Amino acid sequence: MKSRLCMLVVIALLVIPGSGFAQNPDVAFIHGLDGSSSTWSAVANALNTSLLIDRSTPSYTSYASISSTATSLYPSLQDNSIVIGHSLGGLLSRQMYVTPASHNKVGKLITVGTPHIGAKIANNVDNGLVGDYVNLWLQELTYGPAYAAGSLLFGPDWAYGSYWVIEYVMGNIVDQVGAYIEDQFEDNRPVVGDLHEASQYLYGLNMSESMYGNTMPSARFALIGYETSNSYMSHIRLMESAENNSVENGAWLDDVMDFANYYYYGAVTYWLLSDYYYFAYLDTYNLDYYYYSWWYGLVGNAWYIGYSNLVYYQDMDWSYLNGSLRQDGDDLILYNDDGLLSTYSQGVPAFFDDGNRVYFLQNTNHIEETKNTSTVRTGLTYVLTLPEYGVQRRSHYQEQ
Repeated sequence: MKSRLCMLVVIALLVIPGSGFAQNPDVAFIHGLDGSSSTWSAVANALNTSLLIDRSTPSYTSYASISSTATSLYPSLQDNSIVIGHSLGGLLSRQMYVTPASHNKVGKLITVGTPHIGAKIANNVDNGLVGDYVNLWLQELTYGPAYAAGSLLFGPDWAYGSYWVIEYVMGNIVDQVGAYIEDQFEDNRPVVGDLHEASQYLYGLNMSESMYGNTMPSARFALIGYETSNSYMSHIRLMESAENNSVENGAWLDDVMDFANYYYYGAVTYWLLSDYYYFAYLDTYNLDYYYYSWWYGLVGNAWYIGYSNLVYYQDMDWSYLNGSLRQDGDDLILYNDDGLLSTYSQGVPAFFDDGNRVYFLQNTNHIEETKNTSTVRTGLTYVLTLPEYGVQRRSHYQEQ
């Protein structure tokens, strides 16, 4: 009899609201384009050790439109979940919220690195600009080595006579490389069209938000990732993370800077040769020396074009391609970016007009936004433990 009474008390404590055994909040971690259920797993597991949450990492395929994907995704979420969506996952979360059948799935929202305004890089992949710019970068990196090789192997006479031949041959090679890269990036999936900046889908979503405030719950927060140092060479940092599927340590950027130093050394070397032959010409009036001076100066300039490409133009070109460099009237404004998205595109008025609902993830590229770093954990913990989100810390846990 006593044991039966104890069992009834335990059952009552478990099922009666406010009886001391409150259910942990359901937190759904939704990945971005071409991700999987494992994308968020390390972060979700780490947060589960420090916070009282019931976590899930639902997955989906990134082929259909955002509205269609949201329709197939929502049954895997619990009602009134705290939804954390990365990149495309943030837009899917908003779409679920505005869809009557799935509205009650998204109780509270955190977007991470989400292109609320759109992903300009998607526009520029589809219109061919990314391929064109990569092609230009390869050309500019080719000229110095090509002209120098011609001079060293066959002498300036051969190199001068073949000036246009080198440019034509190398230009055709890099054209093929550029075409290959463009083919790799081409993507006609409906979801990519939805992600375009100024797409009809995002226009409708954001117009509804600005007019009616009904595409996000009142508990909403945006975690915005960006690289520090004005996001310098963010595409190189992003490529390192993509290659290793991990947090980058700057090794690739160091390699690029070392490479740039070789180009600068090449430029100075040939400029000195040009000066040498120019002064020889002034002493002797030998026209061969004048011609050598002209040619080596040209080769030095070709090396310097490659140097400028590595330390400046690639960075500025990429800022244009991903939408970080924007026109505002007569002014150009350079926003920070996470390698793929500008900070401008990761926020909409709803995150700013109703208090400051933004948290910046410094020194974090787009891939790192779902990695188990202290920056990501700290940002998510800060938001989740706000009163409106209602997540409690585990009493035994202490952040290392």
